Amino acid sequence: MSAAKRRVAERHEILAGCEERDALIDRARSVAQALKVRFGVRRVVLLGSLAHGAWFAPDSDVDLAVEGLHAADYWAAWRLAEEMIADRPVDLIEMERVGSALRRAIERYGIEL
Repeated sequence: MSAAKRRVAERHEILAGCEERDALIDRARSVAQALKVRFGVRRVVLLGSLAHGAWFAPDSDVDLAVEGLHAADYWAAWRLAEEMIADRPVDLIEMERVGSALRRAIERYGIEL
């Protein structure tokens, strides 16, 4: 394959990855809204590779930090998030239960949904 064709193919891969990431962020926003409505969650923050495109890969999971989720609702909320995202694993992180270093990272690098 010539260098020019290889560059064009690489650009198409990058654009496809951007579109995939954008669609996944839209689904994460929908999850955030559903968690707020159904479980009274006050805040949802997207973090990890999805929040920062440079780390995003086809097998990236969805990392969501939530604030205000009752402990009794955790598994139902996680199940809802998994069902809405559908094709990726979801990590649901309770902000009230994390250490100070992770909380600072969430506040600094996360994207509030």
